[in-house]
Amino acid sequence: SNFPSLRGARFDSEQECYLRVPQSQSLASNLERLNTSTGASETLWPIEESYIRNDHLFSGPVILSEVIVQLYADFESLRFGYDLHALDVSTGKPLWSRDFGGSPGRPRRGDQPPVTFTDPQGDRVVLGWEANSDPARVAAKHSAIARQNMKQAKVTAHDTVFEVLDGRTGNIEGAVFVPGGSGPRGYTSAYSAGD
Repeated sequence: SNFPSLRGARFDSEQECYLRVPQSQSLASNLERLNTSTGASETLWPIEESYIRNDHLFSGPVILSEVIVQLYADFESLRFGYDLHALDVSTGKPLWSRDFGGSPGRPRRGDQPPVTFTDPQGDRVVLGWEANSDPARVAAKHSAIARQNMKQAKVTAHDTVFEVLDGRTGNIEGAVFVPGGSGPRGYTSAYSAGD
């Protein structure tokens, strides 16, 4: 099988692979299922990007879609227009979504969108925030150890709080505080194991 300019792939089993195959238009691609035994593929659903939406990313059994609902804006810590959606790989149907930025009519002070990491090991999604932000403090409440470590440290924007979600449901699995570094944007990848 030949898939020019392939933009992503995920093996669901030894016989089945999901592929993101670009189309002739620069912002369009199809999600396809490949039978690795026969080489046959079928188109499952189209992925349509827009200039104000970030890439769709594979994360285990879901496609993550970071959506800019309106033009994303940041005015003196008022942020709005950022959502994270998880889509079923087979159908493209939404499984869950989280609003991280309110809307132009109802911005929320101090909101900070996360840095999103796909989890190459399986069924989770990892979100990272600067540890001194409001969302990081909320995320840390899901782990007694993270809360305790943050109380003992002088938390700065260089520290990170990672929150782990179940990819299929969006339910919170846990959180961890990581001191030092250069904040969540300084990491190229993050994945979770256990709790």
